[in-house]
Amino acid sequence: EKPQVEEIEITNPRPLVTLPSSGFADWEEAQALLADFPNDIPAYIRLNVEVDDFLPATAHADAERLVEGKACRFCFINARRKSRQEALEEKAFSVAEFQTEAPEEIARRYAQDMGIAFDEEMETLFQEAMKWGETADETEE
Repeated sequence: EKPQVEEIEITNPRPLVTLPSSGFADWEEAQALLADFPNDIPAYIRLNVEVDDFLPATAHADAERLVEGKACRFCFINARRKSRQEALEEKAFSVAEFQTEAPEEIARRYAQDMGIAFDEEMETLFQEAMKWGETADETEE
């Protein structure tokens, strides 16, 4: 007897959903999209994330925590690095911004960009250097 072939249409009970639906989001935006995903929609979730350097070490655990109690399941972070040029353009100051920014804030941003901890000790050293610079300016006049 000849086999019978029958097509049966099935629906995907848990489709793959990519957040954002097009392009990439930074890590904070991706977490917000995941948190806002409806509680009652069963889906596998993939996050498209653009990072300056690396994702935080806790990224996967944070994403899993955000879907707790939801019908969806977090499964993957597709991370890509920003191009060096994009990262530099994003961090660029205009002259007006630079002139209105407090020196300490400029130093803090620089330290962050260089991967240096601007902790309490660094802040104290910076303030001492600023005072020393001000004193040197006054004695030259």
